[in-house]
Amino acid sequence: MGKFGGLRARVTPHMTEVLTAAVSGCDLPDCFRKGVEECDGQYIEVAQIRQLCQSANDANPGSVSLHDVMTGSELSMAPLPQRQRNPELVARLERIKASLAHKEYDEMVGNVASKVNQEASLGQQCM
Repeated sequence: MGKFGGLRARVTPHMTEVLTAAVSGCDLPDCFRKGVEECDGQYIEVAQIRQLCQSANDANPGSVSLHDVMTGSELSMAPLPQRQRNPELVARLERIKASLAHKEYDEMVGNVASKVNQEASLGQQCM
């Protein structure tokens, strides 16, 4: 991923209008060729928009800037891929959790058991 890794912009009519006017004779993505009605609301990578601006400026220096194209557009990050968890580590984590839960339970029950034993020994002493 480059400088804009994963950053996307929502295509707006303004963006389509500016790029279409600036990039005459350059290859446009399918989204731009289909017209505003069909691509309105779709996302395009900012790196791709930057390349289109660069192509337009190479053909006609100073014709368009990235800022002009992006005006009014909504930015979003591409969703991160979900990593697969290692089954061995998951099993180890489950064993550790079970061990901790067992220790906590023993501590709770141990306090109750010692109180019952103390009360029983007091009762025997009183007799």
